Amino acid sequence: MGAHIPSKRALPTYEEALERIFASTRTAGVEIVSQKDALGRVLRAPVRADRDQPAFDRATMDGFAVRTGDITPGRPIPIAGTILAGAPQEDWQCPLSTGKVVRIATGAPLPPGADAVIPIEKAVVDESVDPPHVQFKIEHVKTWLHIHPQGVDARSGQVVLEPGIKLAPHHLSIAATVGATELTVSRFPRISLLTSGDEVRPSTTPTHELGRQQIRNSNGPALVAMMGAIGAPVSCHVHVPDDKELTIYHAAKALSESDLIVTVGGVSVGSHDLWASAWQALGMTTILHGVAIQPGKPLLVVQTPEGDDVTLIVGLPGNPVSVLATAHLFLVPVIGQMLGISPATGSLRWRRVELAADVKASPARQLFRAATLDDDLRAHIIDWHGSGDLMHTDKADGFVRLPVTDQHVAAGTRVPYMTMVV
Repeated sequence: MGAHIPSKRALPTYEEALERIFASTRTAGVEIVSQKDALGRVLRAPVRADRDQPAFDRATMDGFAVRTGDITPGRPIPIAGTILAGAPQEDWQCPLSTGKVVRIATGAPLPPGADAVIPIEKAVVDESVDPPHVQFKIEHVKTWLHIHPQGVDARSGQVVLEPGIKLAPHHLSIAATVGATELTVSRFPRISLLTSGDEVRPSTTPTHELGRQQIRNSNGPALVAMMGAIGAPVSCHVHVPDDKELTIYHAAKALSESDLIVTVGGVSVGSHDLWASAWQALGMTTILHGVAIQPGKPLLVVQTPEGDDVTLIVGLPGNPVSVLATAHLFLVPVIGQMLGISPATGSLRWRRVELAADVKASPARQLFRAATLDDDLRAHIIDWHGSGDLMHTDKADGFVRLPVTDQHVAAGTRVPYMTMVV
């Protein structure tokens, strides 16, 4: 027999369930990877500036480096030389002489004594004299005009990348800027995915080989893709028949080689819902079985007994919309915590949007509904035919979270909205 799911009054809320699961989730270890292999990984050690950024007072315009006190509109002033970006130190380390200016390129270092850059568009150059002279078409020159001062972005030793971020291209650009060729990141957790059900056939099964009572495995490919997208690739995916001994066998095997086990189906109260009893037979500790949400009420979460190597098991219901919802609601933040994302709940990507139309909520369970978001940030909840109706999610962008109430929730009400993993 399947495990008993507690009554509605005993079911934890979504927040309570997440809190219990977080308390049992261990953060993965770390490894060092090259910068080129770090995209999408979670940083676990701070990255510091190896020198001031910028490392010198840098011109931000093509023009002339000047002493502001020397500039009078319309009065010619001699040009003492040129400084290009990347110029050798001898070209720019000599102080700028009083009463002179130098040509300067964008990105070039300012010579000592210069305190502004006048753009070339504000200059009239006379090349007929030796040395050439320049007049400026500007009434007032502010000090530090068009200069990026040394150290204004970051000082040497300052943390420029904090632990807990998922490394994106712009983070890797920062790492490259400060010479961080190797980065300390979270190890990939070892994840086993165990789908189940005698009615479920491989997703590659041709139509003529599929019985009318059978379905293709849509949950496996979805979860493999989803966990890969959030930076936690599945290590092993096995489909388990509805057989008690085989269920225990595959459960025990997964325990020996996994940090996280995700099961699909077999967590409700039917005679072929075998996961709860299998974990019990293997001595696992139940964290929760059932949550006051829809879809996803039968969620099962267990763990190995406390110790150095704790394996967490998250059992998702088998209906595809329930899988889609609970994977976002629970797997995304759990994996976020395992990877060291800070905060783990931030990986859920909630924001508040307006409902486009009235919608019926529930007084007993928190409803999560697939929705599409328009350009005005209004959420349009998509009609569905229950948690087995995967087809209605084809245009969904995310999930709306409705309040627990026996009243309709009015159009225009601001509600939490979670973007789907892409």
